[in-house]
Amino acid sequence: MVVLLSDGTREDLCLVADERLGDDRIATLVFPRRLDVHRIDLYDQAGDLLDEPPPSPL
Repeated sequence: MVVLLSDGTREDLCLVADERLGDDRIATLVFPRRLDVHRIDLYDQAGDLLDEPPPSPL
């Protein structure tokens, strides 16, 4: 997962498994309140950009 912040900062995040979530993965990003998230890109295991996020089972 790659997050682009409003100041142009790019944050590469690793999604981590949590057995309580089943097949879902989580990531945490802490950033200054003055910034906004402008874009989130998801990549598959091969490093290819996913066009759409996978459907949520909820």
